[in-house]
Amino acid sequence: MRIRIKGRYLLSFYNWFKSREGREDSPWREFHEELIDSGIVRGVEFPFTMQDFKGTLYDRIRVSPLANMREILIADIYELLPNSAQAESFRQLIQSGVPEIIWVTAQDILQGRMPAGSPAGTHIAPHAKKIL
Repeated sequence: MRIRIKGRYLLSFYNWFKSREGREDSPWREFHEELIDSGIVRGVEFPFTMQDFKGTLYDRIRVSPLANMREILIADIYELLPNSAQAESFRQLIQSGVPEIIWVTAQDILQGRMPAGSPAGTHIAPHAKKIL
């Protein structure tokens, strides 16, 4: 979600976001759009996903390097809990070398380093460290 609000509404926004009322609070749509609709994984193996909500991370207000304005990053963090067939599907995906997927290690994320052979212009966002 990306919105612009006046500072005087920030506390109200935080309270609304934290309440989870009236907002999408499941990672399913993103998973479906990014992996199933794109054909990277098969929907027959992923008619649903189970995930564990790990928490919400709130960054401090900072100046966005892209938008040149103040921003706050808020992230709901989930851990995917694949069943055995889904886990096997991911193992096969790792072996397949699909170019749309770049597999990185925790060390790569901590160092902000893309694996050798990654397409030019790809990068690991600094906030990716928050998932570790």
